[in-house]
Amino acid sequence: MSYLIREQFYNYSPRERSIEVTFPKSLEYTLYILALKEWNLDSMMYRYLWNPLKWIGKKLNFLTLQGVVMFFVPTYFVGLLCFFYRHSMPSGVVEILPIIFLSLVLS
Repeated sequence: MSYLIREQFYNYSPRERSIEVTFPKSLEYTLYILALKEWNLDSMMYRYLWNPLKWIGKKLNFLTLQGVVMFFVPTYFVGLLCFFYRHSMPSGVVEILPIIFLSLVLS
């Protein structure tokens, strides 16, 4: 570790001037205030991200544990029965079953 310190001591090179040093102070202060306000990023995030998520959460408030169990457990068993007895079902029904179960999962 000491060799790194010695290297810095004997081969010192000052830091180059950054772009902030060359800006006029008024422009620097303006950019700082804009960075603080974040161009209304908070209001945009609330409008397009959090408020829609809250709306979806309120719409899904009817889903309770009992309601989910009462709906999805029988649906799961019907799906298993359809899977095991797919050879005895008409081919048109077998072709449309994945779409039906996919729509149940996505809804």
